[in-house]
Amino acid sequence: MPYEAYYNKMRKMIKKLIALIMRKRLKSLDFTVISSNCWGAEIYRELGIEYRTPFVGTYMFIPCYIKMLKQLKEYLSGPVSFISVSKYREANIVRASNPYPVGLLGNDVEIHFMHYKTEVEAEEKWKRRITRINWQKLFIQMSDRDGFTLELLEEFQKLDFKNKVCFTSKPYPMFNSVVWIKQCQGKPYVMDGMSLYKACKKYFNLISWLNSKA
Repeated sequence: MPYEAYYNKMRKMIKKLIALIMRKRLKSLDFTVISSNCWGAEIYRELGIEYRTPFVGTYMFIPCYIKMLKQLKEYLSGPVSFISVSKYREANIVRASNPYPVGLLGNDVEIHFMHYKTEVEAEEKWKRRITRINWQKLFIQMSDRDGFTLELLEEFQKLDFKNKVCFTSKPYPMFNSVVWIKQCQGKPYVMDGMSLYKACKKYFNLISWLNSKA
C-alpha cells in the first residue's frame, strides 16, 4: 500500500477512535449547540452524530447574533426569508465572488449560509434541523469576529444561558464566559470556526462543558 493511502487510512481510524472515546465520555448526545459560526457544527462532525442544530455551514455577524439570542425561541420559531443584499459591507464584498444565500429571521436578523449554493437548499436544511433542537440542552458559542465589540461581549455575558462560551484573541478576565485562545494573541480576532474548533481544545474542556447541566 502506498504511503499516502496508508497514512490516510490510519488517520481515519484514529479519528473514529477519538470520536468513540468522546461519545463514551458524554452523558448524552442530544444536545443543541447554537453557534455564531461553523464551530458548533464541528462538534457533531467529530462525534459522528446527527446535527441537532440549524447552525451548520453558517455564520452570523455578532450584532445580529446577540439580537437573536435575546429572543431565541421567537426568532427560530418563525420562517426564514432571503435577501439579495446584506446590511454588512464585508459580507457583500465576499458575496461578489461567492454569492451564497443570506437569510433573514424576523425581518431584522441576518444568517449567512456561507456553505450553501442556493436558497432552496439553505431553507430546506434549516427547516429540517430546526425541528431537532433540544431546548432543554442548549449550549451557546460566540467568538470575537464579524462585528464583535466589547459592548456586545458585555451583552453576551448578561444573557440568561447557563452554558455559554466566547472565544477571544485577548483576555477578558472580568467575564467568566470568555476563553482566551492564547495562540491568537496579538491578532485582531480568533480564526474561523473550523480552525477555532481544533485550536480551542488546548484551552477549553469541551466534554466537561457539554456534560454541564442546562
